[in-house]
Amino acid sequence: MKHKESNEKMRFLNNTSWMLAQQIYSMILSLVVGSLSARYLGPSNYGLLSYGSSLISLFTMMCWILLWIFHLWVSV
Repeated sequence: MKHKESNEKMRFLNNTSWMLAQQIYSMILSLVVGSLSARYLGPSNYGLLSYGSSLISLFTMMCWILLWIFHLWVSV
């Protein structure tokens, strides 16, 4: 029984470390790509890109909320 608990703890720690490493890698990659694209596009074009990205995120969130409300309405 003790061996099984130890194995589960090691598996948990191993999986957690891989997930943490993935998050750190993703953040570093986003920082590098964002800074390189900002340098390449310049302030004006990068601002347009950011504006478009924020609009897409806003509309995506609104669609998810509307689908959730519709799902609640249909399931009643």
